[in-house]
Amino acid sequence: MFWEATSSIHTWWSAMPLCHRVPRRGVRSLIILTTWKIWRERNASILRRQHQ
Repeated sequence: MFWEATSSIHTWWSAMPLCHRVPRRGVRSLIILTTWKIWRERNASILRRQHQ
C-alpha cells in the first residue's frame, strides 16, 4: 500500500479514489469512526469540567 503525502485532510480524502488496492470504503469508515470517537471524548471532557 502506498500513501501519498498531502497538505490537508480534505486533499487526502479527495485523493482516496485515486489510490489502487486500498479498501476505500473501509478506510473511510475507520476514519469517520475514529473522528467521531475523538469528538465524543472531547465533548465529554469539556462537559465534565463545566459541571465541577
